Amino acid sequence: MRIAQQLYEGVDIDGHGTIGIITYLRTDSTRVAAEADVSAREYIKNNYGVDYYCPIDNKKENDKKIQDAHEAIRPTDIELTPAKIKDSLARDQFRLYQLIWKRFTASRMQPAVYTTTSVKVAAGDYLFTLAASKLSFDGFMSVYVQDEEKSDNPSLLKELGAKLVISRAERDVQEKFLLRNGADKVVYPEKQVAKWASIRYTDDHILDYMEVDASHAIFEVEVPEEWAGKTVGELDIRKRYNINILAVKNEREFNIAISPDTCFAENNKLLVLGEYRTLQKCFRI
Repeated sequence: MRIAQQLYEGVDIDGHGTIGIITYLRTDSTRVAAEADVSAREYIKNNYGVDYYCPIDNKKENDKKIQDAHEAIRPTDIELTPAKIKDSLARDQFRLYQLIWKRFTASRMQPAVYTTTSVKVAAGDYLFTLAASKLSFDGFMSVYVQDEEKSDNPSLLKELGAKLVISRAERDVQEKFLLRNGADKVVYPEKQVAKWASIRYTDDHILDYMEVDASHAIFEVEVPEEWAGKTVGELDIRKRYNINILAVKNEREFNIAISPDTCFAENNKLLVLGEYRTLQKCFRI
């Protein structure tokens, strides 16, 4: 309560002087002033997009338990984001203000939308159910993935002159925020490593793997036992399997000059390019 009182009475904000940054704190109301709602709408439209703003009915409810003498606790100026004034606040002041600012901003935004898929499998007397959800619209959740206080914020890097900004994300909601704030590309290191490991260790004869696009990949695999001693031409690999042999490796050399006369040996390793499904079928992945 003491910290909230400080934020209400006024703190010294660089460039603004001593100002109160939250409204009156001793209130049980959920009502928000019309001018604050307009400011929130403009801020959300400008920083998130028009689809993120959710119109709220601020009509006073006839609830005898609510005094409603003052409006709900909110930032006095939504443009004063926690990141902008962090250096002017003590640690506890910043944490409380950040909580109030994010809760208020999120309350003026659309709900998140998930697409859910459910599968039921009947096996004898048993019924197995599996459900999975994917975030299709982040809505208010985009407020909670902001990490504006970090120096690697895409918009800040762009302002500093960065021509290409590649950002890391863990969830789809983060990707949308990063792209919206200046990132040129978003990568998922943990997800990519997990996918690589799940394919790489599917079978002992898979030595490495690199994704080319959503449908194609390059695999490093051991020569199938039935290919040993035969040439590319004899196997008619491109026509029969619809894959390309990029290189043949052994302990002493790396051969990229592949021709119909290239012969495979038992100890060879192959770099092959093709569609996932074709490669999986060909090499029993």
